[in-house]
Amino acid sequence: VVLHPKGGRSTVSFLRMRLYSKREMIQLMRLCGLEEVKVFGDFEGGSFSKFGSSHPIYVGRKRE
Repeated sequence: VVLHPKGGRSTVSFLRMRLYSKREMIQLMRLCGLEEVKVFGDFEGGSFSKFGSSHPIYVGRKRE
């Protein structure tokens, strides 16, 4: 909710977000035709750590 300081119109916005587990994301990528799905912890190819990586990086190869 955003309230305007001068008593103007307020705005309400909703955001719907779906979070996926590592297992679900790999399964979805395979269902989309990707193989050799790998998960990295950074863009340099470092290992993914549940508590040490800020974001997982998913990489898959398109099936030929």
